[in-house]
Amino acid sequence: MGNTIYFVKDERTAETPDALSFGSMRTDGSNEQTILSKSPFYNFKINNGYIYYANMENDKFYRMSLDGAGMKALSSKAVWPFEFYGNVLFFSENIGGRYNSSSIGVFSDKNGNRKKTFTTKGSIDPIAYINNKFYYRSFSVDKNGNNKSDLYLYNRYTGKKSKLRSLDANDRFIGTVGDGLAFLSFEKGTIYKLGYDGKIKK
Repeated sequence: MGNTIYFVKDERTAETPDALSFGSMRTDGSNEQTILSKSPFYNFKINNGYIYYANMENDKFYRMSLDGAGMKALSSKAVWPFEFYGNVLFFSENIGGRYNSSSIGVFSDKNGNRKKTFTTKGSIDPIAYINNKFYYRSFSVDKNGNNKSDLYLYNRYTGKKSKLRSLDANDRFIGTVGDGLAFLSFEKGTIYKLGYDGKIKK
């Protein structure tokens, strides 16, 4: 943020194997300060002057000021992942067990006030947010222990959710490319491209 770097610092010793702190310093490495002597998170995102994170002890979603003050819970359930799309905040709440798990996708403002929600089977992996359309993958495990993955489109304004296609659970999303989504095929070792309608382009 500007000329300030915020970071999680490894403070672990043999006596304190989980010790982490949260601090800041100038971009030239000077003026290092400890903001929290015990960091409640491994990873975080900064948006609009606030720090957002999933607490590593209970996995719930929180927000706090850059100085570590004003911690506020934004969820009552375990959350992962979360992303910002401009001023739109998306986060996924996990519910259920291993074979019957599902997720609640939440679109909110920066204060956590919910605007739109939807449910899907399995976990949610955000892919892209384009023209108020949210593309994501679901990951789940069937009763035989097989991994499953599907590509979905959720329209934030209409609230309509559509399954675009099934994917190999091992294929890896690379990024948006022009008018489509690029994936690395685990089986073939090649890259393929899907249009925003879910159809293979090349």
